[in-house]
Parts: sequence; C-alpha cells; structure tokens
Amino acid sequence: MKVSKKDLFVFNSIFEYDPKKGTLTYKWLPRKKSLIGKTLNPSVAASGYRYVMVGRKCFYHHVICFCMGNGATLLANEEVDHKDLCKLNDKLENLRLASKSDNMKNRRCFSNNKLGQKCIHVCKNGKFRVAVSSKGKRTHVGYFDTLEEAIIHRDKALKVFHGCFNSEDK
Repeated sequence: MKVSKKDLFVFNSIFEYDPKKGTLTYKWLPRKKSLIGKTLNPSVAASGYRYVMVGRKCFYHHVICFCMGNGATLLANEEVDHKDLCKLNDKLENLRLASKSDNMKNRRCFSNNKLGQKCIHVCKNGKFRVAVSSKGKRTHVGYFDTLEEAIIHRDKALKVFHGCFNSEDK
C-alpha cells in the first residue's frame, strides 16, 4: 500500500500516535470537534486488520501507525509486518517494513495442515520431508525418520532462509 508525503502530512494533522500503546487519538477534525482528544475506534475488516477512512481513502491502522511513528512514506511494493503476528498489536516496536516476500515468510501454519508444522510433510513411506521456500524457490532440506528430527532441521533451515522474518515458533 502506497503512502505519500501528502498522506503522511494528513495523518499527522488529524491524529496523534502513541507508539507504546499503538493507538491513534484525534487531534483535529474540521466538523467533529467533539472527537478531539478521543482514541480512534477503527473498523475491523474480514481479514482481521483494522482500517481507517481518511478523506476518501482507506488505510490500514497499522500502516498509519508505522508511517507516523517513523516519519516514513511507503512505496507500492513495501508492506508493514506485525512481528508477533497479532493483527491488533500496532505498537511501534511490533511493526517493521517488509517486502511482500518477507511478509509471506512471517506467517502461521495453514489451518488445513494435518501435522500442525510449517514446511514439514509426511511422505507415503512414513518419513518426514522438510522443504523451505524463499524468494520463489523451494529448497529441499531432507527426509527424516522422526518429527522431532525434522523440526530441528526445519528450524535451522528457516533461520538461514528466512532470517529475522522466521516465524517457526508461532
């Protein structure tokens, strides 16, 4: 989602951001002076992210918080990532800039995953196959006899291929 300098100026004109709480407070509104000083209560989309209408544009709450907290704009290919995967935690310490590829690394296991383990699959012969994807390429790590062994090797591979966007423990 692109955020221009003009958007950032408007955010800073309307809202006050508290980086420790992750909240936005109204500091100026042209027609609703009764809201000044009150905490913004954003709507929640079906995706679970909070969003805010600013003028005629819709912005995610965490994007506004990140831009205001860092005084930064966003290019179209940049995203804001929640480190702890909690979509409602918009504290500045929990938000970071990410590419689409990096943001995809920091995600939970899919709900239809029968093992409940990311990057590990059971083969027909009963062995556990570990394969890690990064930058559009899937890397085969190996076959292992036990799930515990597969988890150990998966965790090592995730640290190498995903770096700080590794979400092995989530």
